[in-house]
Amino acid sequence: MSNLKECIKNIFYWEIYNRLKGNNQDVVCAVIVHNGKILAQTAQRNALVHTDDTQYVVPGGKVEPGESLVAATHREIKEETNLNIDIVKKLGTVRNNKYKLHWFVCRPTDISLLQVVEPQKQK
Repeated sequence: MSNLKECIKNIFYWEIYNRLKGNNQDVVCAVIVHNGKILAQTAQRNALVHTDDTQYVVPGGKVEPGESLVAATHREIKEETNLNIDIVKKLGTVRNNKYKLHWFVCRPTDISLLQVVEPQKQK
């Protein structure tokens, strides 16, 4: 029982630590699947991609204050790809040293709407 208490104590400690350090920014990531393929974009160097080499990333972005994860996923995908999507399921959440990454599997409702809406962010 003491191991469980210690484990819970450590979880709360790191949760409080991350919140105080501002390391708790929610980010949504959409794995968009269509005809057995995953939609990926090339990315410029940014806070999540620390390299000058071409990187392929899935669409997504930061959750705005008061916004739900589902709403953020729909908004980010519309902003970045012009697609409307159905969320199939949540894959899970992973935390790194600054962000909480919420991963979703999605499918486009109409792939013909696909376009690069934010070309300035593309390499």
